[in-house]
Amino acid sequence: MPLRKIANLPQDVSDLYRGPEESLWWSAGSGPLCPAGALECYPKPDTCHDEFESLTSSGAIQVALRLPDSVEADDPVPDPRGGEVAFVEGICTDSYENEHLVVRNLRTGAQWSIGVDAKVCHSFSPPAWNPSGTRLVFAYAPSLVTSSTDEPGLGEGGCLAPAAGALVTVAAGASSSTTAWHHARADSGCSYSTAVFDAWGVAAVETCGSNSLGDAYLVQLTSSLERVALYVLAPGSNPSTLSASPSGALVLIDEYESTGGGNSGVPEDTVVPAGMQPGPYIWVETFDGKGLHVIRRWGNIFVNLWGITW
Repeated sequence: MPLRKIANLPQDVSDLYRGPEESLWWSAGSGPLCPAGALECYPKPDTCHDEFESLTSSGAIQVALRLPDSVEADDPVPDPRGGEVAFVEGICTDSYENEHLVVRNLRTGAQWSIGVDAKVCHSFSPPAWNPSGTRLVFAYAPSLVTSSTDEPGLGEGGCLAPAAGALVTVAAGASSSTTAWHHARADSGCSYSTAVFDAWGVAAVETCGSNSLGDAYLVQLTSSLERVALYVLAPGSNPSTLSASPSGALVLIDEYESTGGGNSGVPEDTVVPAGMQPGPYIWVETFDGKGLHVIRRWGNIFVNLWGITW
């Protein structure tokens, strides 16, 4: 699988997400900013400048949506019909682990929030749509902050680590609060990090161990989030994204593995640039409902490779 450059993107873009009519979507922006001369600070209000961009099938890059300077937004995921987009949003001055999901109608501008009541120091994965565009699935790690816990200074890079990530599926067409959600929890000592709908229900990544750097699995669940099957990913890997094909019959997985082959040596099919030592590795695999199939491994690449999508 040779790499082919199709467009120059700005720095600090999000992962890529498949949109309608073979388009690709991502977020780009800057901010928040510190007062003049300060290296660390509580961020200034209204200094975030985020927008959602898309690459059309003709190769043109266009701005799909500009966000207000008062918010920081990321991971725009269009619905299958292209009429709405779901994304992660937070207030510009304190978005650090204090975000929620937003669904916006691209024609009318109407929007509604999901999980806006989440307590500070939580985390959300990017949302994913079901094929009919009626439901969203995502991983949600609840906050462990309590009334007896000192709340961290938001915007200063510190936050109490949240609880293990659980899977949540909600109606896409209405607001909902965290208190109304059913949490499908990972196995003990593990955490769900991301999920997508596929042809068999929901596929999710489960990572285990300290800092989620131990064993990793692809978990197949029903659409009601009941576990069906478990597939072993490379130990010590850090899977980053999942992307389902339009039919849901194939799921792309990209993994970043700093140790290479789970400390088992260099895989024979790893692509390493001439004159370079192998590692770290980027693995790209597909899941077809029966097992995992490696497409390609890249070793010791000069730049990050992320956001694999169809």
